[in-house]
Amino acid sequence: MTPRAGILLIVAATLVTLGASASPARADRVTVKGTTLEGTVTAVTAKTVEMKTVYGKGTLSIAVEEIEAITTEGRVFVVHGDGKETVGRILGIREGALLVGDDPAQAQAVDLGAIHRVMGAEAVETSRLGALRRTFSLWSGNFDVSFAATQATVDTTAAALAFRAVRVRAPTRLILESMYRYGTEKPKDEDKRTITDSVYGLARGEYDFLPRWYAFASGDVLYDAVQDLSYRVVPKVGVGYEIVDEETLRWTVEAGGAYVFERYFGGDTNDFASIAFGSEVAWSLPYDAEVRARADYLPAISDWANDYLLRGQLALTVPLIDFLAFKASLIDEYDSTPAPDTDPNSLGTFVGLSLLF
Repeated sequence: MTPRAGILLIVAATLVTLGASASPARADRVTVKGTTLEGTVTAVTAKTVEMKTVYGKGTLSIAVEEIEAITTEGRVFVVHGDGKETVGRILGIREGALLVGDDPAQAQAVDLGAIHRVMGAEAVETSRLGALRRTFSLWSGNFDVSFAATQATVDTTAAALAFRAVRVRAPTRLILESMYRYGTEKPKDEDKRTITDSVYGLARGEYDFLPRWYAFASGDVLYDAVQDLSYRVVPKVGVGYEIVDEETLRWTVEAGGAYVFERYFGGDTNDFASIAFGSEVAWSLPYDAEVRARADYLPAISDWANDYLLRGQLALTVPLIDFLAFKASLIDEYDSTPAPDTDPNSLGTFVGLSLLF
């Protein structure tokens, strides 16, 4: 082969490669008001279809009643009902059901209200994370890691680990949470001292008994060495109502009864029965970011003005890649009757990464 022929062969191979890479990418299609959108369908619920389009960043939420046609080029796993799986392409929506299959004539109709999760079949079959999501298809959640350190006149270190998991199987929800925080500081020419050392855990169940209405029962426990709190246990039951339930905003309020029992280091205790009030907001922002806030007020029935517990949480989550997000959060707690020689208010801020599942 002459040098000229070799060069021509290389050029030809390069052109073939570029032509192949320039071929149209596979895309799912959703038709709304006569306009066909292309991208990737990422979620399907009874009310909306979420899609990442090829035209920009972020996820587009489309109301089901506005969809005239929907198809996916790739096969999907649809988990619904009591953990059942239906596999195939999405071929349409008809009479409140998602049509799934490889042949339109034999497509299975899956009730939209019974869908728990829609996952790409290729990701489920080829990646460990996809297989894990399939195994725990009724669960979603996150694992958070944050760390901070400074070296100056006062050296400080701080670390936090947090876990949250939610299992949804209509009409019930199960929520599990835990968090560990630890921090130290060392002023110049002084001994190191602990400024944060706490462990928190929560288990909560919810049951939808009417549209917008739900009943709940929960129990949480807290250990906080800096606050001289050996443990605090708070069982709680009540009912809640969804004030707003929209595509991008969910706002709930609730009320019920609770019992607060605290044991401090040294053996002293404090306990009271309480009427518990709570509120939670979940707000979806552009680019799949989310703000979540919660506040709880537990005043003692016998002395509501002087003996109460006030707790608040605020978190911002911004996705980075498919399973990883940036997260910043703030946790504040005010105990009107703390252990002797401790401050009633405890405030913590955290910045780190969140592994999503």
